[in-house]
Formats: sequence, C-alpha cells, structure tokens
Amino acid sequence: MNRSDKILAFEGIEIDLLRGSLKNKEITKLFITGMTYKEIGEMYRISSSRVGQITDRQARIANFYKKMQNNLEYQGLVKFYLGKVEINEAISISSESNVSEHMMALEEARKRLEEIRID
Repeated sequence: MNRSDKILAFEGIEIDLLRGSLKNKEITKLFITGMTYKEIGEMYRISSSRVGQITDRQARIANFYKKMQNNLEYQGLVKFYLGKVEINEAISISSESNVSEHMMALEEARKRLEEIRID
C-alpha cells in the first residue's frame, strides 16, 4: 500500500479506535502528521521498513473499520457492548465469534461511553 492510500485510509478515522498496540497507534499518528518512515523508525529504534509494515496493517484495519461503520450488525454489537460497559458487566468474547470485529466494537463502545461522560 503506498503512502497516499494509507493516508486516505486514515482519513476521518479516530486512530485510538483501531485495534493494535498503543505504540502502533502512536506510530500511525506520527505518520499521518507527515513524518517519514525513517524519522519514526529512529524515534522508536525500529527500521523504516518495520514502520511501513505497521502503518500498512493499521491502514488495513482502518479500511475494515470504515466498512463496519455502515454495517448494521456491527452497530448492534457496539450498542450491545455499550450496555455492558455502562454497568461494568464482565465481557467475554469467545473464539467462535469474529474476535477482531467484537474487539473493535468493544473499543468503540468504550470510546463512546468516555465521550458521553466528558460531555
């Protein structure tokens, strides 16, 4: 995936909602601010090709997330997890389900609840 495709993938997406480690999200944020792979790599002591791999993966996740925003089933999952998070109910995601979809819905539910509490 080239740089412009990656930037397009991140357009309109809140990076913190994406799956991935905090470090990968930070790398992605630096990437979309215009830093080069080399500059980011030097900051994190990783190769520039590794930065490219990380941003590739995060861009694919961002594209998946955009697709899910228009999916009614996914939005139902977000509402389901929002209800559980609001009452601090234990959440268990089975390996039989689409784990990445459930994890993303859970992250989005947590983020929405956080926004509600701030307002």
